[in-house]
Amino acid sequence: MLKLRQAWWAMTDLAHLVWVCRAPFAAVAIGGLLIASTDQARDIVIATASPQQRGLPIPLTVLLWAVTAWYWSRITLEFLEGEQARWQQPVDPDVAAWAWAPRWHRFWNNNLPRLIGAAAIFSVCFAFWRAHNIYAAYGDFESAKGFLRPAIAYLVATVVFYFVVAWRRELAAWLVRAAGGDPDRSKLVPRRQSLQAFAEIAPLTRALLYGSVLASPVFFLLFAMAPVDTSAAMGSAVTIVLLGLALAIAAPSFLVIWSIRTKFPFFGLACLAFLVMPWMFGDNHDVRTCRDLAKLPGATGSCLAEDAKTRPFVRDVFSKWYDANAKITKPIEGKASQVTVPPLIVVASAGGASRAAYFTTQVLGEIAKREPDFAERVFLMSGVSGGSLGTTIFRSLVEADRRATPGQAGSALLPQAAADGAKFIDNDFLGPALGVGFYVDGPFSAAAFLRRLWAPNDRAVALEKAWETAWLDSGLSQTGGFRWSDGLTRTFTRDASRPWPILALNGTSVEKGKRIITSNVRFATEDHLAGVNISGGIHRYDGLDIMEADIPISTAVTMSARFPIVSTAGGMRDGKGQLIGRVIDGGLFENFGAVLADESIRYLVERIREAQRTERPVVPIAILISSDPSLDRIELRPGTPKQGVLPDCLPVGPKPLPHPGNDWPECPVDAASYATLMVDPIKALYDGRTARGELAATALRDRIEGSRIMIRDRLVARLRAGTDQTIQAATDTVQARIGLDDHTDFFHFRQCRVPDAKSPTMSWHDSGTAWHSMRRMLGLDPEPNGTIADPCGNKLEFFRLCMRLTRLSGRAEDDAAGTKWCSEAGWPVPEGWSCEPVLGHPRAYCRYKP
Repeated sequence: MLKLRQAWWAMTDLAHLVWVCRAPFAAVAIGGLLIASTDQARDIVIATASPQQRGLPIPLTVLLWAVTAWYWSRITLEFLEGEQARWQQPVDPDVAAWAWAPRWHRFWNNNLPRLIGAAAIFSVCFAFWRAHNIYAAYGDFESAKGFLRPAIAYLVATVVFYFVVAWRRELAAWLVRAAGGDPDRSKLVPRRQSLQAFAEIAPLTRALLYGSVLASPVFFLLFAMAPVDTSAAMGSAVTIVLLGLALAIAAPSFLVIWSIRTKFPFFGLACLAFLVMPWMFGDNHDVRTCRDLAKLPGATGSCLAEDAKTRPFVRDVFSKWYDANAKITKPIEGKASQVTVPPLIVVASAGGASRAAYFTTQVLGEIAKREPDFAERVFLMSGVSGGSLGTTIFRSLVEADRRATPGQAGSALLPQAAADGAKFIDNDFLGPALGVGFYVDGPFSAAAFLRRLWAPNDRAVALEKAWETAWLDSGLSQTGGFRWSDGLTRTFTRDASRPWPILALNGTSVEKGKRIITSNVRFATEDHLAGVNISGGIHRYDGLDIMEADIPISTAVTMSARFPIVSTAGGMRDGKGQLIGRVIDGGLFENFGAVLADESIRYLVERIREAQRTERPVVPIAILISSDPSLDRIELRPGTPKQGVLPDCLPVGPKPLPHPGNDWPECPVDAASYATLMVDPIKALYDGRTARGELAATALRDRIEGSRIMIRDRLVARLRAGTDQTIQAATDTVQARIGLDDHTDFFHFRQCRVPDAKSPTMSWHDSGTAWHSMRRMLGLDPEPNGTIADPCGNKLEFFRLCMRLTRLSGRAEDDAAGTKWCSEAGWPVPEGWSCEPVLGHPRAYCRYKP
């Protein structure tokens, strides 16, 4: 029992010291665990650790974080000693009899601050070490070797830091003695002391401590007024976070010291204020509208609230889209009649932060680079989170091209779309968001009672401003004549020659869990209860109708990309300022945007009168762009997957295995050996967003498959109307254009495992190696050996899509001619692609045979 009591005393004594140092300990523990343990934070560190980086060098901010954590811990413990000496607290006589107890207390009292500071540096070392191991496991040994060097450097820095602060008195005395001075009288030699007032601290040290406390309001104002410029000046998200962690130590430690001195819970009340004040007075996380921007100095007429009321209904836009596309599509000529059937392209782009945005711009940009009138044929783009950013970038590139060439009948080709999209994405969007989150949102939570007088922009607005700046820096704003701070409806509908491709960005309602669609068109009219609208109206909300105002283009993206932590749920207020609800990331409902794409195809192809009467017939084409390398296969029925295509199952090594529940190959996962009350429901709900997305994507493919025969039969009936043409003759005519009944106009561009390359992480700031690996996933660029590999099957999807558009537009009479056209357009011909005649059909048909 004595041994147990001694062990308990030792633990409680150490816990008490940690509790006294709780401000620096929490800053290092939370920041260190994020940096060392999360893929996103680790990738941000390694992505911005280049010596050529602008702004503050990362090693300097790491050192500042460590020194701040160590010294505030040291000062706090010295104030604790001073208070204990002043109050002369009694000591337990049993503990006083233990000879080892004073040594134990003195050891941790001396070393705990040193360990806290050293742990800050070691977390960065561990991040590089993990990066080395992960990249080596993927086979990217060159990158792994590059991460090993900084890992060793930061490990050495950790050891050096510890010994310098541990032996700082001896080192200072040696330097003073070497200079001919007296170490016992020199103020340069630090001495341990029990503090009872800040005046007892050396003047220079006291000034540095006060300066670290006062730096917080300075950076609050800098990030509140100019988040993007301040972030750019500091260099990167890493320096912003590290400096923020350092500053987050000063003011809380100051409150802890005052709590020790006065026996009043200043620190506890401050923590309570962070939780209670926003609940009592509201927060600063409302969605920006054009109505709000109109109140700011220098407001222009490019973002007007009333524009939201004039948005056209999706059916009206479809009529104009059809008339424009009928002019660029060769009619199907029957015996005595003809019918024009343009391909209607609907894009669904999944979420995944910058990873999804970059991949979406590359897929759409590469198609627009080679496929004539691709932007004209795309009717709708439904995006989620990073996919919303990618589709909005592409839509902006299309609009800029149209405005740059007045009188042009749409965007024929966009040869620079992929490069321009990459230029936009290659920016640090995370820095401004995290900067405002650390320096503005956090402190303002405790002062939320000031909200009615003044509320600063939150981190979601900082993210929007980063996108606005990226569009300005791209130079396309001068060509296109619009900015991302302009209104969504005015830019892509009111002032646009064509309101398509329609942008439909998917968010999620916090209160109801339903979709919130933010779009430059309406998906419902005033008579929607009469059943004349697109179905599913009760399952979704219109974001602009809720707020009764148009919003900036950048804000429209965050309506879909409000992922927790990086950007909070946004409050939506109507014209009277009443809070209606909150919007959060659309991926929390389903991460693909496929539900709205499915609803739109069902409405335009199957249900409207023009389709049923074959007055405006179309052939629907669905393009799904996913960004999760570990995604399961999306198919209708079991079958052999594309040869060599493997999802990136983590940890590295396992391949997809048949699941006992459905016998479909999936990435294996380890089941938890025990149940947890809170974690299990949250994990199931979060993972369900991808499962629901897979379900919606499969339903979208099913819609394409199910409408194929219906479209063929309608076209056959249209060609036979008023003639004596036989069904077989009309069927042959239709199939000569739209193909046999075995085609599937569903194209899935996905990410997967790439040999000797690590898959990109979901973050708003990825490294150059991530861009390179995603380019390899496209299957379009030559490998170092000169071959064009197709690890994810995307090269085949590009070629299949080209073939279908070539045939449906009437550019080629058969698949053989289409193959020749696509090859000359710059699409690599997939291995296993062969053309041969089909029994009973005079034309050649091409198929992929692995």
